[in-house]
Amino acid sequence: MGHKSTFRILKEIESKVDAISEHLESSGKLELLTRKEVMKILSITPATLNRWSKKGTLKPYGICGRVYYKSSELNTILKEI
Repeated sequence: MGHKSTFRILKEIESKVDAISEHLESSGKLELLTRKEVMKILSITPATLNRWSKKGTLKPYGICGRVYYKSSELNTILKEI
């Protein structure tokens, strides 16, 4: 792994940690949901979840090779519907 790719990965990790920290500070609590939990709550298929994630309807957060969604963002979307 080259110096530039290591630096890029570290910057990505830093931005993810910053986003999580900011949310924790603002809400006092952070609840992450798995893809399976989100699909069950919304009664959608994996294909729909992937499509919504790509379109930006739901924002996925990659942490340690897994994908999670913020429950607060899911609640906001449910209120809009």
